[in-house]
Amino acid sequence: MSHAPRSPESNGLAEAFFGSFKRDYVYQPCLETVEDVARQLLGWIEHYKHQAPHSVLGMQSPGECYAEWLVRNKTRPVQN
Repeated sequence: MSHAPRSPESNGLAEAFFGSFKRDYVYQPCLETVEDVARQLLGWIEHYKHQAPHSVLGMQSPGECYAEWLVRNKTRPVQN
């Protein structure tokens, strides 16, 4: 079975990401302009990547999952 290029079935990760973004921010009544959406985007990405639980991670946030991985692997994050 194959999917057509540029179809939702062939890009599940992007579809899930934008579906969540639209649910949480775009379809809210407080966002009336493109500028309103743009203002929310960075905060939402930060929340989604670091705080929101993900089912694929056992309902942990990516930040929690990464912290556990560091402990299990006894590594330290790279210092800039």
